[in-house]
Amino acid sequence: MRTKADALAEDARAAQQTAHANRAAYAETAETTPDTGPLDLDGMIRAQADAEVAAMGETPRFIAFASLGMPERSLKALVRDVSRAGGVTVLRGFPQGDSVRFKNRSAAIWNDGSEAGARGIDPRLFRAFDIEVAPSFVMIASDFAPCDGFDCSDILPPHDRIAGNISVAEVLDTFASGGGPGAQLAGMHLRRLEGERP
Repeated sequence: MRTKADALAEDARAAQQTAHANRAAYAETAETTPDTGPLDLDGMIRAQADAEVAAMGETPRFIAFASLGMPERSLKALVRDVSRAGGVTVLRGFPQGDSVRFKNRSAAIWNDGSEAGARGIDPRLFRAFDIEVAPSFVMIASDFAPCDGFDCSDILPPHDRIAGNISVAEVLDTFASGGGPGAQLAGMHLRRLEGERP
């Protein structure tokens, strides 16, 4: 019993000496390591947000295809939310080729000062993605510029698409959880939409 107690005491002294040596070594390291200050969580969040915006690229990757014939309330909500998410809403063109009629209809929809968002007219995109119904949504996995001619055909980049009268948040969540080519970007757009929503 005495031999066992002596062995335990010796082990305790060895552990104590090791602890003292480790503490001294750490103290020396701490004195020579420059103080970097407190952890900047806000800076880290900003850097992540900047990286996500850069990953979205210069050209829109999230595109909503709409029509002035949609119910006014739905169209306004669509344009607002797509813009907040960092995407763009496109219309096919002027109804019956009448730019005045288009301008008047557009002004009537947004005459209350509500957010007009990022809108454009691009029949090339409708043709490239063969869009027949509005609203339709496309999440493109890489940069894409549709060809300009009426007879040309585009080689489409990897993309996800969905059509139907569903909210922008549901569209992005479906793309993000679907694991398709645009899933990662859809997640970024969804976080942006949720972050800017009041």
